[in-house]
Amino acid sequence: MKKYFGLTLFVILGFSAIAQKKQLSLSDAVLQQNRAFRDEQCNAITWIPGTDSYVYTSNNYQTMYQASVKKTEPEQVLTIQEANTALGSQLYNFYGFSFRNTNEILLTDGNNYYSLNLKTKTGSKLVSVVEAGANAEYEMVSGSVAYTIENNLWIVNSKGEKIAVTSNADKNIVSGQTYARSEFGITDGIFWSGKGTYLAFYQKDETEVKSYPLVDITKTPAELMNIKYPMAARF
Repeated sequence: MKKYFGLTLFVILGFSAIAQKKQLSLSDAVLQQNRAFRDEQCNAITWIPGTDSYVYTSNNYQTMYQASVKKTEPEQVLTIQEANTALGSQLYNFYGFSFRNTNEILLTDGNNYYSLNLKTKTGSKLVSVVEAGANAEYEMVSGSVAYTIENNLWIVNSKGEKIAVTSNADKNIVSGQTYARSEFGITDGIFWSGKGTYLAFYQKDETEVKSYPLVDITKTPAELMNIKYPMAARF
């Protein structure tokens, strides 16, 4: 009797498992494999300075959680909507955040930099980079940001004052950008000193680098765009 009961239970459970399966379309299988059907992950794991606690974000970087070595069950700390309400900002997610101190994190949308207190849920804008600015590097101690506009390097300090570091009239002389298009593991062209009092940067002469034609398809009609593209030498 026990054998028949066990077999019946096994069959019922088997049909139950089959019933829970979902028929996927080709579109779901291809386009949603890293979205709707992606497993939950701990993104941007960062230790909170001076503690045994850490924070991380959800898959879409829009919710922040906190846990610790002793308390591994995570607690929700903040959502990006709550951060935007506190800062008056329009941040899309927490991607690229960093800690200023034990309670405050630095957030940016690429041009605006904000400080947000995780305990009080309050914060403010620290400094802004002009719309044309690129390759920005924020310095935690001084609160200044070094950035590039075309081929020149600039600094904006915590008071909003702009300082021209270079003034290269020749477009072939490029300051503050990565060298050889991020080759050899080089991903930055601007380097602040430990106390924020000095700034090192790459400067390259692309006079002998030929221009390479690309098509900018983000515009209608498409436009031709020439960039400097170093090629392997021919012997």
